[in-house]
Amino acid sequence: MACGSWLTAWVQGLTFEQAMQVEPSDLEKLIGGVPLVKEYCADLAVSSLRDAAAQDVEVNEA
Repeated sequence: MACGSWLTAWVQGLTFEQAMQVEPSDLEKLIGGVPLVKEYCADLAVSSLRDAAAQDVEVNEA
């Protein structure tokens, strides 16, 4: 939950292109690290952002 919240707040100030360049490790650094057993949370948050962006692009191109 924290990774997703931080990511959505962070990317609001970025361009689309910049947001698509965000890596899970960038998010982990931003929030001050995550426990090893929770690193998948940053991966999931970034993956979800990219999936949502791809769906938005598909809808806007149709």
